[in-house]
Amino acid sequence: MAKESTITNFSELTFTQDDFSEINTSVCSLWVKFKGRLKNITIQNQRAFINYGKHQNKIEINLVESNYIVVNQNILNEKNNVSYFLLI
Repeated sequence: MAKESTITNFSELTFTQDDFSEINTSVCSLWVKFKGRLKNITIQNQRAFINYGKHQNKIEINLVESNYIVVNQNILNEKNNVSYFLLI
């Protein structure tokens, strides 16, 4: 039987060992995919923001609609390249 852990911060969350394993696998997969250039991951208001790379490139994921936007900023000439994708 998997051991459960409870984290209390505004509301109570209960995680099994399998839950922690899935979270760990997901974050490690992102780290490998971004070749160690992952800066941070933030989840706020049903959106996830992944910042990575030297110039703080960003992927914004709408967690409700399952789509994402890739924003690559070229800071030197202030040009933005925005791409929209649907997650399958």
